[in-house]
This record gives sequence, C-alpha cells and structure tokens, in this order.
Amino acid sequence: MFDDSLAHHFPEVAAALMRDPDFPEGRLWRNALESLTGVPSVELHALGWPSSPWFLMPGCRRSACLICLSEAPYVTAQCVREHWLQSWRTTCAIHQAPLVEVPAVGAAWSQLPRRSRKLHGGLMRRPDRQLAHLIEGWNSVPGYIREAVFGAEVELMGAWHEHFSNNQDHLEESGSILVWRDLLAFSASSWATTTSPPVATHALPLALMSGSTYFRCPSVLPCAEPDLSLRSFRTMINPAARRVCLIAAMDAMYEVSSKRIVGLKRQPTWGWLRVLPYLPRSAWEFLDRQSQAWPAGWRPLLNRWRSAIRV
Repeated sequence: MFDDSLAHHFPEVAAALMRDPDFPEGRLWRNALESLTGVPSVELHALGWPSSPWFLMPGCRRSACLICLSEAPYVTAQCVREHWLQSWRTTCAIHQAPLVEVPAVGAAWSQLPRRSRKLHGGLMRRPDRQLAHLIEGWNSVPGYIREAVFGAEVELMGAWHEHFSNNQDHLEESGSILVWRDLLAFSASSWATTTSPPVATHALPLALMSGSTYFRCPSVLPCAEPDLSLRSFRTMINPAARRVCLIAAMDAMYEVSSKRIVGLKRQPTWGWLRVLPYLPRSAWEFLDRQSQAWPAGWRPLLNRWRSAIRV
C-alpha cells in the first residue's frame, strides 16, 4: 500500500502527514511523492491546489486560532483545522475567537528555515501567552462589528445551503452565493494603478483600524478588476484583511440580508456607502455586468447604491 511504502522509505514525511493531512508545501513531501509515484513534483504541487475558489491558496494558509494551538502539547503536535483553510472563515468555529496570522502550522512548521523557527519559536510554543492580548483587542472592537463578522459567516453558510438545495449538479454556483462571491472579489481589489489597500478598508473607520492589531490591513497588489476565482481574497494571509472585506459585503447587503446588524446603520460616517465614492467607472461596470446573474431579489441593490451617492 502507498501508506506503507511512504512510512518505510520516508518515515518523517509519513509522520508529518499524519499530523497535518493538508497538502504540505515542503520540499521533503514533494520529493518523497515524486520518488514513490514517478510523477514530477511540479505536477504533484498542482494537484494540491484546492478545486474550490473558496479555499485559501497554498502558501497563504497561515490563519490559526491561538486557543486551538495552545491545546497542543508541543509545536509539532499542532495541526491545521479544516475550517481555517476556508477563505471566508476569519473566526474559530470552536472558540469563536478571531483567527490570526501565524508563521506556519503543523507539517509546514518543520519546513520553515531554522532562523525563522528560532525567531517565532517562543510564540508557537506558548501561544497562550498572547491570548490575553488577543481577547482584549477583540473585545475592544464594537459589539456590532463582531456581530457583523459572525453574521457574515452564518450568511455565507446559508448561501451555500441554498445553492446545494437548488442546484443538484453542484457544478456552478447559484443563488445568493454569487452575490457574496462578486462582492468579496470586488472588496478585495484596490481598483488602483498603484499598490494600495483593498477598497473595503474605506468601510471601516480609521480609528478602529489603527486601534486594533487584528483589524490592521496590509497593502495588497493592485487589481484593476476582481478575479472571480477570488484570488485577491484568497491570497490575503492576514485574516483581519479578509474580515474587513466580509464586513463591507455584509453592510452592502444590509437591505436584503436575512440577518440585519442594526449597529451597522448607526454609523453614517462609514460603511459600504463610504466605499462607493472611491470607485472608478470600471468598478461600476463590473457591478453592472455581474449583477445580471444575481437572483432577482438582489439585483435592485445596485440601483440603491447608485441612488445613495447620486452617481
């Protein structure tokens, strides 16, 4: 059997695979499989890429829950939880704590350069030491913002349920999941010709972004138009950046969402309407084009956005 051959010839790789079933990026793993299967490592690497556009890209899967990590007795016993790999998950489904960016988890940790492991070893060995800071920072975020994050994740799960209920062949996305896809791709893009943060950062007040480590968004490469494979969104290593995109999309859908976060509409100085004035003509053309495939009940959103800012 393949597992027996792997364990016999490459025991370290087999042990790492048992701890972390996600496709490892490491050289040892690729070389071991290439040797056993005869398939070039480049092709094997391609096989490890997720088939769904809703999973983080390989190399960007560094979201983790510090509470989950602290439950492991040592670093090499830490493992990746599947829901951390879903690009739209920015909180832990078990502890409801915000996911944070870490150097590596599971098998990927052993593949880091020695210097990097030494630099980050203290944090990874005792992630519980950062928990107080994490919880304090998360609790300092207004309650309706946290509710919007949890609500967005619930809404996305409902959108997927709707899709699988109505589309039995599962080949093409349908229903409100299309709206989520388009708005997340849209929000993760900068719509600029120079390196700048995603347009969604305009949806949050500056005081909140600068006052909380977990909502500080790094710059991303410019994207003139969103990629519907959600590439810009799926390559955001920092979960806080994706969290901002979720909040922007959640606020955009406020009028037709089944879960309305009242606090979102109590802040006239920020939110989705703060994003719209920064959009160039090409952004509106993108929304016009994509909205043609949205469910009928969602299409009027675009006209409401236009009316709100008198485009």
